[in-house]
Amino acid sequence: MKTTILLLCICVLSSAFPANVYKAISSRAKSTAASATLPFVWFSLIALFFTVLAWLSEESYSLLAFLIAALSGICLFIAVFLLIESMKVASLSLSVVIVNLNFIVPVVLSALFLGESIGLIQLIGVLLSIAVIIGTNLSGGSNRKTDLRSILLPLIACLSNGLVNFCIKLNESLNLDGLPFFSMMYWVAALSALGFGFIVSFKKDRNLRPLAGFPLRKIFPLLLFLGVCNGICFYVAGMLAARMNAAAQFTIVTCASILLSVVIGALFQGDRLDKKSVISMLACAAAVLCQYAGFF
Repeated sequence: MKTTILLLCICVLSSAFPANVYKAISSRAKSTAASATLPFVWFSLIALFFTVLAWLSEESYSLLAFLIAALSGICLFIAVFLLIESMKVASLSLSVVIVNLNFIVPVVLSALFLGESIGLIQLIGVLLSIAVIIGTNLSGGSNRKTDLRSILLPLIACLSNGLVNFCIKLNESLNLDGLPFFSMMYWVAALSALGFGFIVSFKKDRNLRPLAGFPLRKIFPLLLFLGVCNGICFYVAGMLAARMNAAAQFTIVTCASILLSVVIGALFQGDRLDKKSVISMLACAAAVLCQYAGFF
């Protein structure tokens, strides 16, 4: 139990902070090619890290794990690329609210294909989580016009990110490779980012400079931060997949992340702790308690 709680805390911390970093990157990535190529920086760093760990551990590579990792790597690239692009056309709150709903995907797919059962109390927790995500992030204060593209881009990113989490869950449930899986997933994601970035760059500008004009040196610390958060989050998610069902895992992580964000905003960013924030925090706590009571 203590180990599971510790892993949940690590997963929450690594998933709660990147949203504003993505927004900062999207504001500098003026071209589609830049949005596509930028993830290559942190994907390749994480891939190299997991490759070294897999080599040191002498874990083997299997074909089935490679196929699942390849699918998850492609989905990971799509999710990150479209998240960056969506923040150019939609408000941060709209992008966040849609992408945060990705936890529904592994919950549903795990119930359909892995035979995981969701009790009534856990279902109530899931529904509370959905209500909290929508209520917390959609403030209606943005003057930015909401069109089909601003909905569609984060929606596809949401589905893709959910598929990544399900692939990690599937890999763990089949008792396949651990470190080699993550190594292959990030290499596929890195190659997808690099290849698509060059294709878009050449197609639009007839050159092979997808990051032309982008201040890569200045923003590299942010990219490194994203890499650390992303790598830790997904790897710990794989460890949690062996300890709890998808409903408990992803609902707790999502709601705890929202709780943490609200608290940080109130303490360090001057956000007003109004009635809406308090209700959201209470609902998040209730959703977490539902998962705790329904699973543990």
